[in-house]
Amino acid sequence: MVKFHRGTGGNARRLILPSEAEKYWQYSRECIKQALEAETPQLRDQLLDLARTWTEAALIEELNGKALTRTIVNESQVKATDGSDSQFHSS
Repeated sequence: MVKFHRGTGGNARRLILPSEAEKYWQYSRECIKQALEAETPQLRDQLLDLARTWTEAALIEELNGKALTRTIVNESQVKATDGSDSQFHSS
């Protein structure tokens, strides 16, 4: 789902695209919806298997995103505490 966000400038809008995980969750929900309407048990089972695959992909994407965020935060904390990012160096 594509969303629009109204900016602080009144009429200005910016496009907010869904994350990869959000897209995968959407695909999973669509597979489940179609599985409920499937004409054969085989098609239903295939769609439910596909929904499981999309669900796993969404969970992995979310976990990877959280791990990346933690890594970035931890690296910035290390730079702040060890002074390696300082503009001034003593000789």
